[in-house]
Amino acid sequence: MPSNQPAKIGLGHRSVGEKMAGERGGEETATMKTILLVDDEFGIVEPLKDLLESEGFKVLCAANGKDALARLATVRPDLAIVDVLMPVMNGVEMLRAMRSNQEHQDVPVLLMSAVPRSVAMQGTESLPNHGWKFIRKPFDFADLLEAIAQMIGGGKEPSGGGNSTLH
Repeated sequence: MPSNQPAKIGLGHRSVGEKMAGERGGEETATMKTILLVDDEFGIVEPLKDLLESEGFKVLCAANGKDALARLATVRPDLAIVDVLMPVMNGVEMLRAMRSNQEHQDVPVLLMSAVPRSVAMQGTESLPNHGWKFIRKPFDFADLLEAIAQMIGGGKEPSGGGNSTLH
């Protein structure tokens, strides 16, 4: 689907399987920004992964916060897009774990949830107010891309390289 047409990313009904933890390789991956997509809903992960890859991002996936933290042990993404409501370890718990780990504390995080922000953000009161944002599901893909651009820029890094983080 072309990026100039809004796409709604809603709620799916299948859980993410083991195959979701894989990553797609390619010649341009060295210059692409990497997004870690964390959600237990196959109906969210697959279309969102495809759309983000079509915008020039390298997308890695995990089915819950615990799996995502294991991925972070081997890969440093430019951004993590994390569902709030997941089994095993939810998005707020994952954000808290990331912020308490010096190696991951400055990775920008975009939390997403179908529940209202006031409900989804319970437990974030003691976290720093910067370095993460929230977007409500379902969202237009254009709104997601705008949030990503505000946090880390576009899919391909400029020739100067480097990661940007929120302040």
